[in-house]
Amino acid sequence: MTFHGRVVREQLTAACRVTETLFCRSEELPWHEHATAYVSFLLAGAYTERVCTSERECSVGTVILHPPGETHRDHFSTHGGHLLNLEFRNDWLQSIRGNEVEVTEGPVVSCGGPSYSLGLSLYHLLNSGREVPETFAFELLSFYAPYRDNSHQPDWFAHVLELIYDACSEPLTLAIAGRVAGVHPVHVSRSFRQLLGCTFSEYVGQVRLRKAFDLLQGSTKPVVDVAIECGFADHAHLCRSFKRNTGMTPSAYRAHSRG
Repeated sequence: MTFHGRVVREQLTAACRVTETLFCRSEELPWHEHATAYVSFLLAGAYTERVCTSERECSVGTVILHPPGETHRDHFSTHGGHLLNLEFRNDWLQSIRGNEVEVTEGPVVSCGGPSYSLGLSLYHLLNSGREVPETFAFELLSFYAPYRDNSHQPDWFAHVLELIYDACSEPLTLAIAGRVAGVHPVHVSRSFRQLLGCTFSEYVGQVRLRKAFDLLQGSTKPVVDVAIECGFADHAHLCRSFKRNTGMTPSAYRAHSRG
């Protein structure tokens, strides 16, 4: 089903459909439902969502997992609304079932936190024009796919950490990590959050940034070569990551570290 509102951007991938929509002030939507499960992120505005006899008051930061077939209607406030929706494709969900992964029947409502941060990253990626990788669907699904408690570090986890350190300059995805570990990528994603307090992608970025620190301090390699060797997409990608984490450019950091 097409999402209500004015569609600003939309992208269809093998795993999901991502849609960015805008709603007018005080806009009211009719009763409707979606055939597939989707997660909505409220980026701006506010609305009230009625489901059967109950209501959800949704403010900025609200994240909702909507199960397939859930009937609801929405009434937006005088501020309107700006939503990002990630709709899981049914064929993709079917392909990952039977691997000790099941999706919570839902609905699940939260506000802020790691799932909303993931939604903001997804929003920036969509607006950059780049393709949304399957990793986003896996990481988001890991918030809603209950499985056995993994409060202790499983044996396969060390192999994934070794992969990240040894293959620092190579493309790494949750799918690759799952194959190395012999478990589903959703389990890899949730284990990183439970054991290390970050997502798989965040940890990969941290390892690559630490390696860049070492190379900038201990070598005379051009910054563009450091970026490539550490697995960054290009010189600009390394610069953005460096500036975000240190407040300095790689060149300024190199000069500062050498006194």
